[in-house]
Amino acid sequence: MDTIERISPTNLFICFGSTLMVLTVVSALSGFLALGEFFVSMFVLIINMIISIAAAWPIYRYWFHTKMSMDDEQFNLEVGKREKASGRWNEFDEVSLVHLGRGRMGIRLYYRNKDDFVEIPASDLKLNASDLRFKAIDLTKKGQPPNETQG
Repeated sequence: MDTIERISPTNLFICFGSTLMVLTVVSALSGFLALGEFFVSMFVLIINMIISIAAAWPIYRYWFHTKMSMDDEQFNLEVGKREKASGRWNEFDEVSLVHLGRGRMGIRLYYRNKDDFVEIPASDLKLNASDLRFKAIDLTKKGQPPNETQG
């Protein structure tokens, strides 16, 4: 089973910036409560940056890190530690290309007997969404039963 796992610098920077912003606001509010004015010293800002650098990676791994394993029979998809999806290619009958927002592209696999779907974020995996779509179409067609002719 092939595993595809890529780090997204944009999402990692978002985690770092968000953590730094929260820590700086908390520091400023603490300064206001202690001194009566909003004040953040350079020393506190450097400490906040060090904490943000250390905290950004675990936050990124929990929320954003995308990992996909696939072969000719099945696939497993993990988005952070919170979303997991897996399936066999023969469970799906339609595949579409989808825009996920913020310039991200992916494919959507529609279950054969349900009104449900699975989205695979190709851009997060640094894959060409169109190529992944064509590969998924081939894999889903292999697992489908032959069409019955009606007469």
